[in-house]
Amino acid sequence: MKIRRHGSFRLTLGAMMTVLTVISVYLSAILPSGKISLLFLSGIFLIPLLYEREVGGAVLIYIASAILSLLLVPGMINAVPYILFFGHYGIGKYLCEEKKNRLLSFVFKFIYYNVFMFACYFLFFDMLAGEFLKGIPFILLLLMMEVFFFVYDYLYSGIITLYGKKIKRLILG
Repeated sequence: MKIRRHGSFRLTLGAMMTVLTVISVYLSAILPSGKISLLFLSGIFLIPLLYEREVGGAVLIYIASAILSLLLVPGMINAVPYILFFGHYGIGKYLCEEKKNRLLSFVFKFIYYNVFMFACYFLFFDMLAGEFLKGIPFILLLLMMEVFFFVYDYLYSGIITLYGKKIKRLILG
């Protein structure tokens, strides 16, 4: 069911989600630990709009958050994981899961995830990875990325369920 609120409510909700996203990306760049957790958090702020089938609003939040992250986060490279993966994964997941066939939905999500993870790897790995990751053979790193996909997708689905059961009524009334 779509959000049945007037335009100012949707604008305010979108602005709040954008601010929370940018704060999460910013904190991931400046805090000494918890980078992945904060980037995961940055990606879940699209859930209220996606849950209500407001895909266009979610896309606008992603774009606004990406631009603001590039402008506000210290060291523009720190915004890259959000832009290339965490920020739009929820949108891709939503679009892939629209298919009624669970296996086909999973295959599409898996392909979607891998396209962007390979882009991240080949374009930004040397800039983003620490010495520990640089020492891992590619095949092992690939297996670790696939495990990360399963865990990430499972956790993201759990947050969507939690939102639908508990959080939605707090935000939307």
